[in-house]
Amino acid sequence: MSEEQGHHKKRLITILIVVGVLWFLAMGRAVYAFADKKVIYDGVKIGSQDFSGLTSAQAKEKILAFESRMSVQGLSFTYLGARDEERQAVIYPVVFRSDGTDSRDIIDIDVDATVDELWAVGRQGTLPRRVAARVASQWYGRTVPAVVRVDRTLFRDVVRLNIASDEQAARDARMVYEQGAFRVEPDETGVAYTVDRALDDTVEIIRRLELRPIAVDRTVDKPTVTAAELTPLVSFLPLVAADDIIVTYEDPNKKEKLSWTLDREKIASLLLVTRHEKGGLALGFSPD
Repeated sequence: MSEEQGHHKKRLITILIVVGVLWFLAMGRAVYAFADKKVIYDGVKIGSQDFSGLTSAQAKEKILAFESRMSVQGLSFTYLGARDEERQAVIYPVVFRSDGTDSRDIIDIDVDATVDELWAVGRQGTLPRRVAARVASQWYGRTVPAVVRVDRTLFRDVVRLNIASDEQAARDARMVYEQGAFRVEPDETGVAYTVDRALDDTVEIIRRLELRPIAVDRTVDKPTVTAAELTPLVSFLPLVAADDIIVTYEDPNKKEKLSWTLDREKIASLLLVTRHEKGGLALGFSPD
């Protein structure tokens, strides 16, 4: 036998050994998958938590342990304030009446239904389908979401109640007349929060048995009139309020004519600068 033939024979033997090992492993997995064990099959997870080889009771204990941690730790919601400062609100999954006599679940896990879903992997359908599902679970894994119950209306109300103090409407800059002089009261940017996406994210996170901060969407409310726009008018407004204005009204029924005199001080206190519909600033009187 030549040296080249010897190398060829060794490669062939190596290939046969590798194929034999793979065949043996595959057959072993098939036999393992075929057997109906009294535990959850290999590769079955909720999120990153592995439930392989657990009995129903053990799986239930594991889920209940997560629920207990969620009840103590709460759900953390993060959001940005009006000045981009980071804020946080912690919401607990159970709310109580003020007198402590009643409680309601905002969000919780249906533990029994979730265990049933874990247990069902590889146990549904015909025998070939069951074996195929078990083999696929062993080789590739199978992720099962926890069954979550949520009272969305109550959840939304509780979250909004906890962040409501940080909401504020935008405030336009305005001209103020005090002690015979005009000054500009500065504008303020407002913020509002929408929680629907955060609630959806919360449900998805709990379906994976995870706890992590959940971002709340913020909408920035910009003022329509800024202090920078009003400041140049400070020197102009005294000219507007320089003379008295006489306001008259004639009653058509009584044929009576009434009149009022608005002096400089009154006119100055009533002046109002607003955003005109065409984009510029408009000078007028306060509707009040």
